Amino acid sequence: MTQPKAIATFTRVEEAKAFLIDLRATAAELMAVVTQETELVRASRIREAGPLERKKAEVAHRYAGLLATLRANAPFTKKAVPADLRLFQRENALLQAELDSNLAILATAHAVAEGIIRGAAAAASAKKAPAAYGGDGRSVNRTAYNPTPVAVSRVL
Repeated sequence: MTQPKAIATFTRVEEAKAFLIDLRATAAELMAVVTQETELVRASRIREAGPLERKKAEVAHRYAGLLATLRANAPFTKKAVPADLRLFQRENALLQAELDSNLAILATAHAVAEGIIRGAAAAASAKKAPAAYGGDGRSVNRTAYNPTPVAVSRVL
């Protein structure tokens, strides 16, 4: 098991300013990836959005680590660079709204894909009704019911 990284402690205003610049750049990078993924999924271009999943996870992981550092240094940061912190908070609120939209669109796409798969599976395995009836009123096609196997991938 790896040891968690030690969280940096700020002692100078310049450190807090530089940290917030890095934090805001990471938030902007995450916003760009999430926005691009949202637009692709909304346009039903799921295959093109797939590779963004890894990038989004990497940037989100880095962002979460930076947020932990911000929490640990909150008292100093509030006193040292209040204007920069307020700017970050506004940008973070926009990021949260974009993330909420992204999650809703991904959930909708997942539900639609699952519905299509279930519908296709039901149609493939449904007992087929006779196509025609003979003169005596019985079905012409008297073959035994043979279900068709269905393979389903739940990967979105």
